[in-house]
Amino acid sequence: MKIIFHLIDLSLVNAWLLYRRHCSQNQIHTKDVLSLLTFRIDVAKSLLQSSPPPPPVQRGRPSLQNISDQNNTTIDVRAAPVPVPPTSTRIDKFDHWPVSTTKGRCRNGRCLGYSRISCTKCKARLCLNEKKNCFKDYHH
Repeated sequence: MKIIFHLIDLSLVNAWLLYRRHCSQNQIHTKDVLSLLTFRIDVAKSLLQSSPPPPPVQRGRPSLQNISDQNNTTIDVRAAPVPVPPTSTRIDKFDHWPVSTTKGRCRNGRCLGYSRISCTKCKARLCLNEKKNCFKDYHH
């Protein structure tokens, strides 16, 4: 940590020296040039104002009112559907590998199940288990 603070301090001093050089080149009076301390304070203020304040942290057990408010919200967030790849890409039989992903509806037209397997090339979720092999049907 000491090294990081030293590097920040070094860069601030270098920036102040460049500021002083710039002021002398533009013939600004010496009394109008900021001191190193004032320069540091101005940089700190501008950095603190550039980011929004963090949200307040609520401590303790949640009240019953907050829990009931959370249960009453009916926000239905839906994921955008994955576009169907072109038929030439889907049946080219090259580089289609099943990978594990989040649970979602199977994209095979005749299947109504859910799957955690997706194709690396098509980006479509497809059933692949002992009972159903939608992965093979989809790519043939």
